[in-house]
Amino acid sequence: MEDMIVKQRLIGQGASGKVYLAVSRNGGGRLLAVKSSVCCSSSSSLLREEEILRFLGACPDVVECFGGYSSMEFDGSWVYNLILEYAPGGTLRSLMERRGGKLSESEVRDYARMIIRGLCYMHQKGLVHCDLKPDNVLVFPVVDGGNVVKIADFGLAKRVGEEEDPRVGFRGTPAYMSPESLALKEHDAPMDIWSLGCTIIEMVTGQRVWTGCKRVGGIVEHVVANKQVPKIPECLSQYGKDFLEKCFVRDPKRRWTAEMLLHHPFVAPHPPPTGTPILMTGLLPFRYCPLSDTGLQFSSPSFTPLLPPVLLPSSSGESSIPPLLPTISIPPTFFNSLPHSLPSSEESSIPELLSNLSLPPGWDSVEEVTPGSH
Repeated sequence: MEDMIVKQRLIGQGASGKVYLAVSRNGGGRLLAVKSSVCCSSSSSLLREEEILRFLGACPDVVECFGGYSSMEFDGSWVYNLILEYAPGGTLRSLMERRGGKLSESEVRDYARMIIRGLCYMHQKGLVHCDLKPDNVLVFPVVDGGNVVKIADFGLAKRVGEEEDPRVGFRGTPAYMSPESLALKEHDAPMDIWSLGCTIIEMVTGQRVWTGCKRVGGIVEHVVANKQVPKIPECLSQYGKDFLEKCFVRDPKRRWTAEMLLHHPFVAPHPPPTGTPILMTGLLPFRYCPLSDTGLQFSSPSFTPLLPPVLLPSSSGESSIPPLLPTISIPPTFFNSLPHSLPSSEESSIPELLSNLSLPPGWDSVEEVTPGSH
């Protein structure tokens, strides 16, 4: 394989080694990225990354790996080389710098959706990235002028339930780490969700979270001791703010999963217009449902956090509720009295849920109906 890859020039350098632009001799001159590190000293991270990427397999939202090989450099040292997709657009951070630091909300939504898809795939395979940040997301320009982003740099990734390496201090970058990862060294899927929220804030504002903290101890004090969460940008839409609130739930067991976030209206390909009433329900599994003449319907086949936990009107007048499921019809005016979040309890029932709500003036109750009865 060494004879088939020709390194051209150095394009980056990090903790795990150097990154070169390379050309494949037997691939029609295809451009590649080659990460190289000195054998027996820092190459263990590259070997680990190769193992993780081989296990993940093909995913359009994760950088592709083409294998690895050892070679001798001109100075006589042996290095290990990991062959990866070349990202012409560089990293997400470099894209932000070219744009003056900030990205538009529409771009942020698109990139967040791609990152979440990658996280869904990884988490379903039992893997946690542990170092999600703009530096570890690669940008691939496409023909129509837009970009595709992919998650990269899996040197710190781990399998869920894998025993922690005592030699590893912080598994990740402290500014992007969740409370449980900083305080308890718990590195599970919820950690990636917190890091995603920090990454989104950086895309929106052009500034890293906890910018006032010069040392790691300051970040730990803010997040762990003072129980603070990153400040949500005021410039974001209501959907963006709600999305970040779900990323920054301090309890990792109640923090939204990647699968749940993928159904949030903030990252929907065609989000509802600003000002559309929206009801976010914690772990309660409400589906997307349409706004019709008779009111707003929602359904809940079972109380499990695996279903999309979002309720909002849609522009369609046709019911999207699966048949045979109990539904409740509420006129749009009912939203005037609803709290921002409903009680989150897996033992809750629909009647119990509604009993906790304040009905608008003149309302005595909300009727439970079945599809097609109105």
